[in-house]
Amino acid sequence: MLNKFICDVWLRRIYIFLYAAIAVFLPLNKIGLSIATLLLGLISLLFTPLSTFKETFIVKKSFRFLAIFFLWILLSLLWSNDLNQGVQFINLTLPFYILFFIFLLHPVQSEFGLNVLLKSFLIAVSLTVLINIIGYARQTDYYSYDMRQMSLFISHIRLSIMVVIAAVLSFYFFLKSTSFWRYIFLINVLFLIYYTLLSEVISGYISLAIAVFFMVCYFIYRLIKNKTYFWITSGVLSLAFLCGTFIFISDIFTRPTIELLTVSKKGNPYWSDTSNTIFENGHPVAVNIQIQELEEEWVKRSNVSLDSAARNGQINLWNLIRYMASKGLVKDAEGVAQLSNQDIRNIEKGYVSYLQDNRSFKSRLQSLADEMSYQGSDPNGYTFLQRMEYWKAGLSISKENALIGVGAGDARSAFNKYYDKTHSKLTQENRRQSHQQFLSVMVSYGLIGLALFLLFLIYTFREVPTTFYTYLILLILVVSFLNEDTLETQTGASLVAFFVGLFAGIRGNRLKEEDRLSNEN
Repeated sequence: MLNKFICDVWLRRIYIFLYAAIAVFLPLNKIGLSIATLLLGLISLLFTPLSTFKETFIVKKSFRFLAIFFLWILLSLLWSNDLNQGVQFINLTLPFYILFFIFLLHPVQSEFGLNVLLKSFLIAVSLTVLINIIGYARQTDYYSYDMRQMSLFISHIRLSIMVVIAAVLSFYFFLKSTSFWRYIFLINVLFLIYYTLLSEVISGYISLAIAVFFMVCYFIYRLIKNKTYFWITSGVLSLAFLCGTFIFISDIFTRPTIELLTVSKKGNPYWSDTSNTIFENGHPVAVNIQIQELEEEWVKRSNVSLDSAARNGQINLWNLIRYMASKGLVKDAEGVAQLSNQDIRNIEKGYVSYLQDNRSFKSRLQSLADEMSYQGSDPNGYTFLQRMEYWKAGLSISKENALIGVGAGDARSAFNKYYDKTHSKLTQENRRQSHQQFLSVMVSYGLIGLALFLLFLIYTFREVPTTFYTYLILLILVVSFLNEDTLETQTGASLVAFFVGLFAGIRGNRLKEEDRLSNEN
């Protein structure tokens, strides 16, 4: 190795610089992220003594199990039918293994270095969020604007997880600092929470709920020194949080009693289809409809023909019916008369719900609740229904290849075969894979691969520093595995490796220092 040609101090500085580059490029640029990872891998390969590899492999069980898991992935190429695709897939996820191994081989050895990395990530994410919000504020056509477009640099899902992690770090530095400037971190926490709520990303909502709950509990822990009082207060807070969440969700998912009407006040019969499960804002769409009255009253309010196609591809009549359902109106002449002028303009733009003009945390959850009612409906374009199709496919494929999986690179073809065999309603562009990390591992590498992956996670949690913010960040990352295949994209894999490797490496370095001091004494 070449480590004798450069002193340890300069090597540590180089590693810190490249680690900081990873932290900055995570929310901003994949090319910069790739270059920094490549340089880290090259330098580590050239300047790391073999004894360090051997010692780390023996001492760190997380290193050991991840190495064995990676070898199992390579071994799975033997029963994979598409070797080229398998190699490409391994290459895509390689940053995860590279970064994690390097962080354990060359851990951050000072609190100053740790703060540099954490603050670099925090500043990069906060600036990214600010740029995104400015871009969103400059939009003029909010109807056609997809909130996913607000993330200008990387996937909106990956960014939502980074934003919540950045909020946790801001809270950590707020508590840690004693100067007046600490309140800047608190303001930043609120700013990042605002962005998460604005972004309408379900993964972000889930991560934020977890983060806020534990941050409040930890804040109470610091205020209340008496442990008995703390546990009582935490218990009451937890109960209030659970009850509030239950009431909030129950309100969203509660469906009103359907009152089927026979004739309108004008004496015209209503049409209803009780087998139709489409809801808007919790109200059934296909009930109490009087087409003739809708058409007669609509021409008094608008010049747009109800028979013409709207911007969403549906005819305006159907959009009108859905919009009125979202307001809980009966679809007749009286219902049209109750629509405001703004409602008429919204329908003319192609809105199918008044919630589209009032984007909020609750409206996004309400639309998700409506999706869950579309049993047997076309899943295309609906987040929850598409995921249900992905999970169903993943479970079916896993059962057929339970022990060793389909092999690296064969997951894509296995899913396509399943969709064709079951005559899935999903369009070609929506025929994706598991969207659940544990299920993805199970599909590709079977029960053996899943067991190795879980052992890696278990020992990682045991080897990181036992602090509030490290556990909370790792919890957020693991929870993201339940709704996303986080490790199967370059950005997601690098994000997990950065924090998991950083924290596990710090703990490992401290343990070695404790052993050294103990032996000297």
